[in-house]
Amino acid sequence: MDYKIEKITKNDEPLVNQFLRDNFYTSEPLNVAFRAKFNATESLAANSNFENIANGLSLKAVDGDGNILGVSLNTCPLEGRHIIVRKEIEGRREIMEEIIKFLGLIDELSGVEKLIEKHHQSVLDVKILSVDAKHRQKGIGARLIEETIKTAEAHDIKAITVGCSSYYTSVIVQHKFPNQFRRVLTYPYSKYVDSNGEVVFKSAEPHVEYHVYFYER
Repeated sequence: MDYKIEKITKNDEPLVNQFLRDNFYTSEPLNVAFRAKFNATESLAANSNFENIANGLSLKAVDGDGNILGVSLNTCPLEGRHIIVRKEIEGRREIMEEIIKFLGLIDELSGVEKLIEKHHQSVLDVKILSVDAKHRQKGIGARLIEETIKTAEAHDIKAITVGCSSYYTSVIVQHKFPNQFRRVLTYPYSKYVDSNGEVVFKSAEPHVEYHVYFYER
């Protein structure tokens, strides 16, 4: 299909945030699992926005009419380039806190802090990779990762990290870029339990594991 990859600009931020609400939060496994747990109909980030995505690192796939088909929100600790969650979902603070706690464990187990120290903070993190539900399995996600690698190289960034809560994102990284990325962590969701021994993220097949991949130049 006919589309192109462009950097996300400041003017794109409202559209990108709406795109995430329509496409990412409705299917992202951690969010889906928590909506089921709390019997919540609203998305985790229904009232949330990201800022600073126009950082020269984040990318969008757009068709000939300018419609967003996919995004890769990329961050780097250098020069204040980062993404901040502006608001948490009202009345669902426990959801956000649990996900942050889980991702903190993932960071610890994957050794991402050591990677950042090794490369003196010159590490790009693919924070979110999302493709419009109507345009999945057409190579858009892989193209966004490919252009993310080029963007990192253009900024002389030495490493890239990708955390995959979704099986499909992991497939893109593992099978489309086997010579660039190495898998450093596979963590089954069934291992992450609360104080009562209950699995926190009861995610449906095929999303049964969280994977982390590193790329280093």
